[in-house]
Amino acid sequence: MEGDGPSGSMVLYEYSRLINTLDHLKVASQGGLLEAMFEPMRTKAIKYRDLALKCEPILMATMLHPAWRLLLFANKFQSHHTVAQALLLKKFNKRQAILGPPTAPTAKEAPSPIDPEDEGYNFYPSNPGTDDGEDELNRYHEVKYSLGIKGNILAWWKSQAPSFPVLASLARNYLSCAASSASVKQTFSAAADICTTSRGALAPQTIERCISSHLWIRKGVRASPPRSLNRVPISHLGTAAQKTPPTAVLIGVRILRISSSVPLQTLDPGIGSGPRIVHLNVNVTRHHTST
Repeated sequence: MEGDGPSGSMVLYEYSRLINTLDHLKVASQGGLLEAMFEPMRTKAIKYRDLALKCEPILMATMLHPAWRLLLFANKFQSHHTVAQALLLKKFNKRQAILGPPTAPTAKEAPSPIDPEDEGYNFYPSNPGTDDGEDELNRYHEVKYSLGIKGNILAWWKSQAPSFPVLASLARNYLSCAASSASVKQTFSAAADICTTSRGALAPQTIERCISSHLWIRKGVRASPPRSLNRVPISHLGTAAQKTPPTAVLIGVRILRISSSVPLQTLDPGIGSGPRIVHLNVNVTRHHTST
């Protein structure tokens, strides 16, 4: 499932196909040398399929695929059909409350009378049973669409946004991110480099800020100069002869451990005319900077 497209809606589909393929291969290889290989593979695939079925973004992305909607659950994952339906209704109502009431419908145009002589040429007759104010969710589930399984989902939702404003808003959130892509892997690699071994104790928002700052620096984005630099006195490093204790200018750098062995040098990303080396009059044993 590599790629930069919205692959989250394909996760359950791919797992279902994979498990079915392994079942067929297991039966076909009975008595052969490869027979023992397929059961562990099948067990592992089922494990991750079950984890995907517990993931709300995966469920939402699947239901927001026009080729799936709730039918994939009704046919392949019957035990999760009710859960998925309730989740979609919950998210729909919540988003509808945020977006506000829909635009008031315009007055319906009265159907013009049809001349009996033109009866055979009326290719688009009016349908009095169709209600423009019909519930958006019901229309989404009942209307047939021509988008294929591997069609361009985001382009489809963009074109259908006027007809499904609430669902299109949800689709932008749940379908815009790829389940697996090179850019996602690069981001996680950057997170590992920045957050080091303490990343397991950091909140998701903190990790997000670290990664964003790292990417901004790499892109050459410069922050506005601060009005005042934070100077922190380090009195225990001063000597009796010093009238004022030494200070450290904190510029987005974490001082890990104070001692008197290695002078601290760090890169100032974006203050003044450009990056430069800042020498601080404190000593540290260890420091970490990411560029």
